[in-house]
Amino acid sequence: SNLQILIPYFYNNDYKKVQSSVAWFKSILPTVDLSQENSKVIFAQFYLFSGQYNDFIHSDYEGALSDYESGLRLLRGLEEKKYAIVYTLYTVKAQTLFEHGQLQKALDILPEAEAIIKKHTDLPNAGLFYFVKAYVALGAGDLKSATDSVKDLLKVEGHFPKNVFSAPTYFLKAEILTKSGGSQESYKMMCDLLGTLSQQEEEHFQLRPIILRELSRAALKLGKHKKSRE
Repeated sequence: SNLQILIPYFYNNDYKKVQSSVAWFKSILPTVDLSQENSKVIFAQFYLFSGQYNDFIHSDYEGALSDYESGLRLLRGLEEKKYAIVYTLYTVKAQTLFEHGQLQKALDILPEAEAIIKKHTDLPNAGLFYFVKAYVALGAGDLKSATDSVKDLLKVEGHFPKNVFSAPTYFLKAEILTKSGGSQESYKMMCDLLGTLSQQEEEHFQLRPIILRELSRAALKLGKHKKSRE
């Protein structure tokens, strides 16, 4: 039940409560029988959230990777049964590696997640993989793979409302477009997103700087130097 509480705390950016929940899980870990399948699954999910918390909030790259490895170790022998958690752990591990300068290691891990997503087409968070694959491909300079992955991402997430959770997809697509000759489309997309999010005050406040960055980048490519500076 504490894990069910941790999830909404995490996704609502209530990091003080996330910190308390993470500390509670760590405190009870020595008392848990991890030979039981149910306990393994619960703590693998815990390590998934703890890893993301360590990476995104504390920039603790080593701590995050250690958490992801702990989660994967717990699920050894359960990969077929608990494929959704295994897939997610592989994907976020690749993202963390890439964001901390280990491009090749990220590229080496992504096929592990891709094999699962191809076998199990019912994954509810399939968009996570396509986002990370596009993100890593862009970093590697592979614009074709990045473009294809964003197309796949929008196939599974294109119906989502444009808000704080879906906005990174559009930022990523805008950056790929700008770098691959689609600056006009990128510029229009960011203008549209700015208009949409201006109706959502909190999201607009948080995301406005990133939208303006992508607008500036696209405007520069289009030769709109004054607009870009503005």
